[in-house]
Amino acid sequence: MFFQRKKLDINAGIKTFRSTPNSILLDVRTRKEFVSNHIPDAINVPLDEIDTYQPENKKYFVYCQSGRRSMIAVQQLQQKGVDAVNIGGIQDYVL
Repeated sequence: MFFQRKKLDINAGIKTFRSTPNSILLDVRTRKEFVSNHIPDAINVPLDEIDTYQPENKKYFVYCQSGRRSMIAVQQLQQKGVDAVNIGGIQDYVL
């Protein structure tokens, strides 16, 4: 039997982010997508820049539009030894 890591629901993920000291909310969508709409307190590092991004020693809560790019970004960050979790897509975010 194979097990997959469960991603957090974006709304639960934001709640956890807000209660986690020294954490970062990371939006991996394009800069254009980020400028048009993003979750407050998020920083933007597009997925195609993740490989050169120098992460801080903090917990990362990662999102994109639907959850696909954030899944890839989390895998890349974890390969660097970063504590990162995929919280899915902004399309499911409820204020």
